[in-house]
Amino acid sequence: MWDLVVLIRLIPYVFGFLGEQWIRLYSRKWATVQATVTADTEEGQSLPYIAILQYQYTVGANVFDGSFLRRCLRKSSAEEAIAQYPPGSPISIRYNPHKPERSYAPLPLGWGGFLYAGPLVFGSLALILFIVWAGFENRYIETHYAIPESEWHAIEIPRLFSVTMPDTPTRSFGYHAEWQVDGKKPQTIQWTVIRTNSYFYVEILRFPLGTDLSHDGLDQVLAALKAENSERYVYRDKSISLEGRSGREFQYTRPYNTMRAYVDGRDIYILGTDGYVDTDMKKFFDSFHFTSDMHE
Repeated sequence: MWDLVVLIRLIPYVFGFLGEQWIRLYSRKWATVQATVTADTEEGQSLPYIAILQYQYTVGANVFDGSFLRRCLRKSSAEEAIAQYPPGSPISIRYNPHKPERSYAPLPLGWGGFLYAGPLVFGSLALILFIVWAGFENRYIETHYAIPESEWHAIEIPRLFSVTMPDTPTRSFGYHAEWQVDGKKPQTIQWTVIRTNSYFYVEILRFPLGTDLSHDGLDQVLAALKAENSERYVYRDKSISLEGRSGREFQYTRPYNTMRAYVDGRDIYILGTDGYVDTDMKKFFDSFHFTSDMHE
């Protein structure tokens, strides 16, 4: 909390510094005149400390009052900024010839405080803007790319599983020789929906009777699955469970997708999708349930 308070206090200092830098450049071609300091004060109990000079100057027959304000990171800096200008002392100021009531006192300006506070403030603001942008982007994706509710269908495979998928899946059979457990190869049954921008599938690896998957069987299969693509990088891997079955969820790159795998007796159930809309992925994964008794 303290860091947040400091950051909030640094913001007016940084933008005050930039504002003075702008008026300093903008007023370079203004007329100059000698003014007389009428008051000098230093305000603030904590950063930013504020140095204030008030002065009076004459243009033609008219007398004008002007003021100089500078925010500083340190109390000593605020005191030093006005120390050489006590009331009654002369000071050279600039004024706008077309609007002589506008003036600026070009006191020496150092960059040390800004080089310290500027990156911190703008870095924090950039982070806040990024978070806001990411939120809007996610909302845009959810609004424009989420699969319509009417396209989702409940799929039930008796004595195996039920799941909701965004179309009628195609079914295929085969073997995965690489996905072995203790030298035993599984038969595979897969239900797949392929769409323009994503795919969803449920796959069952059915190992021969007597295969022991209770210890490291799932680890062996997942290791083989990850090894299929040498450039694949797993950046999330966590343990999960569903209806008494242990499992794992992992996400990996190239392509980016999310997979869940559950052990059910001599079977391993694998669910996968490369969908990038969070609600679609949640609908798919959360709808999955077993339709068989694990003790059968």
